[in-house]
Amino acid sequence: MGLGDEAVKAMKKHELLTLLLKEPKSTAYVHLDPRKAGCWVPAKFKSQEQMVLQVGRNMEVPIDFLRWDSTELTGVFSFAGVGFSCIIPMDAIFAIVSDQGAGAMYSKDIPEEVLEQMAEKSRVQKMPSQDFKRADGTYDLTAYRQHKKPR
Repeated sequence: MGLGDEAVKAMKKHELLTLLLKEPKSTAYVHLDPRKAGCWVPAKFKSQEQMVLQVGRNMEVPIDFLRWDSTELTGVFSFAGVGFSCIIPMDAIFAIVSDQGAGAMYSKDIPEEVLEQMAEKSRVQKMPSQDFKRADGTYDLTAYRQHKKPR
């Protein structure tokens, strides 16, 4: 891509989409809050705290009328083979990631429920293995740090 991580993270959403979709076969995953005002997506997604749209110019199922600017992302996206004309305000988007892993999260736009899920996932990933759990439910952190099973 040629830009450092910090430069990518500082980009506005529409600029990042333009950069990530510069190559004809590239794909980006747009993470959004479909509950935001002005967000037009299929009804079954409207009550979810997040959804992900796969966006690209040369996808197997083309996105008709795909366009974006500083205010919104629009296009006819395919949901289970059925086209739906979507309007996604830029303030509904909280992360954009390329198929190569480059991208950015926009923390001020992340829904509270998603932040809670991220915190829980982080907490669970940091939990010591059950091998280090004592009978009283606490963990032997000394043994965990030394990667030895407790006595």
